[in-house]
Amino acid sequence: MSKNTQLGNLVNGIFVDSTGRVGVGTQTPVGKFNIVDGTNKSLIFQDSGIADTFEVAAYSASGGTRNLQINAANLIFGTGTSGGSSSTERMRIASDGTKYFGTYNTSRMQIDAPGESIRSYTNNYYIYSLFNDSNSLSIESAFAGNIIFRAQAQGTSSSPGTAAERMRITSGGNVGIGTTSAGTRLTISDTNGPKILLTGGSSQNGISFASHGSAGGNAPEFYLYNGNTNSAPGFSLYDVTNSAWRFIITNGGNLLLGTTVDNGYRLFVNGTSAGTSAFQNVSDVRLKKDINPIKNGLDKVNKLNGISFNWNKDLRDDLNLDDNNHLGLIAQDVEKILPQVVSTGSDELQTKTIAYSDIVPVLIEAIKELSAEIETLKQK
Repeated sequence: MSKNTQLGNLVNGIFVDSTGRVGVGTQTPVGKFNIVDGTNKSLIFQDSGIADTFEVAAYSASGGTRNLQINAANLIFGTGTSGGSSSTERMRIASDGTKYFGTYNTSRMQIDAPGESIRSYTNNYYIYSLFNDSNSLSIESAFAGNIIFRAQAQGTSSSPGTAAERMRITSGGNVGIGTTSAGTRLTISDTNGPKILLTGGSSQNGISFASHGSAGGNAPEFYLYNGNTNSAPGFSLYDVTNSAWRFIITNGGNLLLGTTVDNGYRLFVNGTSAGTSAFQNVSDVRLKKDINPIKNGLDKVNKLNGISFNWNKDLRDDLNLDDNNHLGLIAQDVEKILPQVVSTGSDELQTKTIAYSDIVPVLIEAIKELSAEIETLKQK
């Protein structure tokens, strides 16, 4: 018949029940070894002459939460050979709450929260740390060195520090991508494909530019888009300060200055343009064929009617039409006489334009005809 064994009095003794379960401070052990102690110091390991060097306590907190507490100056976890008398430290929880992974003060990772979260040491030197400061992540280098990001191609392996460098941040704050020489705030080097690709759910993805000293929360003064105001593919520059599109390059390669309407011309300037030299037209004879003289130049000129006018600004509010009085011709009238110098735009109103410089050859021939008539009159 199985019997229970008791050492000491019924309250504080060691009790072994008939199944071999041992109870300390209890006569009803629920496990192979059950300690019950109301002082929250259930198990104490003590070195000779030193009190309470290591203790383990189990207790219930408010709300019925069950806790296991291990108290010591430092908690050190090590590994060693089976049955060996020595071990190598692998992790430590120091008395100040800092967690070390690796050997103490030469750890591969240190966790200390709040504030500094991860710290790496090499020969006791501080290399970098990550801070959770006001919901921000900070990576710091303790020396005048670089922060280097490396990555190896998928499916390949490399030793630590030998993988291909992909990006670096220098001690001066320059960023290099694809290069180890970051001489500017951003240097990108790539022999294949585009250097920067902007993409997303909108056709107006781009880069914003702020004026000197206005970085941070201030609104940028310019947006450089890979789309235009009509949500069509292209490239454009938007002036935020003045709420105006400064230039647009359409998907077809047309350049629009000061307007958002593509009139179908390779270059359209909405406003006055000027320069220090004359605009050059290609006129090489080797690029021409079917060459014929202009006939009846004087007759054509006589049919043209020069006018003075002011712009009707109500018709197209997208154009920068001024209030000045101008001299010119009516495109619809000129088209009947010299259709070669009139073009029709691809805008909604099919606005007509005149190539005034193309009328010059007609004027030359008209003057020559008029000069011949004068010479004939002189001879009479």
